[in-house]
Amino acid sequence: LQLSLFLRSMINSASRRNENPADGRPLLGDDLTYFRGGLYFIGGIGAFSIKASEKKLHRAFRQMLVTVPLLRTRVVGDPEGSPVFQAIEDPDEWPKLQILQPGGTTSTTWTDEEALACVRDFKNATEAMFLQDKETQRTSLRFAICRGKSKLYTVIVVPHLFLDGTGVGIAALKTIVYAKLPHCVWPLLNFMWTDRSVPIFMEMALKNDYHLYREVDGSLVKHIDDPNGLSFGEVDPSTLGGFDRTVVGQHKKKNAISQFKKAMKAQNLTISIAFMGLAIKVIGALTKDRSFESVQSCLGCDARYLGKWGDGRDRQAIGGNYAYPFKSVISAELVREGSWQEIALQVQNHLKRIRDDIEYRLHYMQYCLLDPSKFCGYFVGVSSVMIPNSLVRYGLGLSELDVFINFGPIPRCWFYLITIGSNTQVAMDIMLPGVKKEEVRLVLQDTLKNSDFEPLFNDVGVLNG
Repeated sequence: LQLSLFLRSMINSASRRNENPADGRPLLGDDLTYFRGGLYFIGGIGAFSIKASEKKLHRAFRQMLVTVPLLRTRVVGDPEGSPVFQAIEDPDEWPKLQILQPGGTTSTTWTDEEALACVRDFKNATEAMFLQDKETQRTSLRFAICRGKSKLYTVIVVPHLFLDGTGVGIAALKTIVYAKLPHCVWPLLNFMWTDRSVPIFMEMALKNDYHLYREVDGSLVKHIDDPNGLSFGEVDPSTLGGFDRTVVGQHKKKNAISQFKKAMKAQNLTISIAFMGLAIKVIGALTKDRSFESVQSCLGCDARYLGKWGDGRDRQAIGGNYAYPFKSVISAELVREGSWQEIALQVQNHLKRIRDDIEYRLHYMQYCLLDPSKFCGYFVGVSSVMIPNSLVRYGLGLSELDVFINFGPIPRCWFYLITIGSNTQVAMDIMLPGVKKEEVRLVLQDTLKNSDFEPLFNDVGVLNG
């Protein structure tokens, strides 16, 4: 009986495969901010040890699109009005996989180095296209593959309103898994992986408490806005200085990360929140000559992890953009006089309240998320990515991974902690108006000295000039 019910559900799922649960989903929160701004897109480059024909790759990509409904939509409506995601009914109009071919050479194959350079060029060109023509951001991802001598290189670039970092990873890995496995198991994967609902932001944030949603005035969280907080105003991009997406640490074993994680656990901190504290401390030190009463953090928080779904939707990570800037105001006094640990603990306590207090979360999400005008004008935070060993067996390596965020001409103090298997990379993107590299070096040297962070920043060439 159970087998019969399972098969029937698979058949019903297949019959509904062209229905799109994302159809009509409104752009809310960061979706709206990203669409109106036109500066925000996210991409990723990966390398996999996999052999598959072009025909199978195209079919695998199509299957991936079936399982991620939001990628089969376009944005319609005035950016300043109430735009929505509209399903693309005709499969011929869905995004297409591009197979990059060797150019400027008589060779029929590329080396791995040439293939990697090719997908990076594709990524840069696509990002430039998005910036030059904002209308191109009404449709979802651009996905290309280039075959090297021993590896298959993938590149995704997508307007951030369609996917966040988790969604980008989902799209790439699903495509590779489909290409790796025989066709006979695809229907099972379709049934397991297809998003049967694409909740709006508030539903995703409240999870199984979404029935408690109501309009609130945000009175519980109005303290997070500070008119005298750190602000850069209108920024001339030519004045931004510092280190743009620079690797500052490489670790081939887990020892350094394990020791750091153990040290953070002893202080009741997570790794991400610890880096958040560091980022706020650094931006405060680099802006010490400015007059401000607080610094507003903008750590990207994934609404998928706030609470639990009560209806089975927690079995998989829904492919969509559910990241939003988790804002927490840190006083200038704490930023200047306190340690990064004290800052991190305050940030963590605020996040814990958001997670545990439904009433506060309701006020918080409506006040912060649904009003894009409250963006403080700069980004402070961390991207922490961990790729398990199971994917390393597909050939994925740090040298080929590209997960940096393109912030555009916006001031930021952002760190990256990227772990693949036993290898870890630490990077930073610190670009602020009127700041020079030497100033960043001096602040980092002073902040990191004798701290738990110091062993992670082991690229002395960058920090010592």
